Amino acid sequence: PIWIGPAQQSDTDRLCAAHPCSICWPRIPGAKCHAAKRGRYRNVTLRGVTIDDPERSPGVIYASDAAPMEGITFEDVVATNPGKKPWGDD
Repeated sequence: PIWIGPAQQSDTDRLCAAHPCSICWPRIPGAKCHAAKRGRYRNVTLRGVTIDDPERSPGVIYASDAAPMEGITFEDVVATNPGKKPWGDD
């Protein structure tokens, strides 16, 4: 899948802690993902990307209100038969 956003990681012995984005998010209830308040995503282009039959939703694009993304371009990006969880028609 496509992920443009904060690092989804675990850097402590608390596996699901959000530093800034829990590796357990969004699968485990209560897990959090915080957008980087000072993170910058500028002039990102994805071109000619095909995601075939992803098990879950085909991607995440996530920034904070304090630092919105700028110049994000999707050109010929296709997801065939995308999964519907966690974001889809439930």
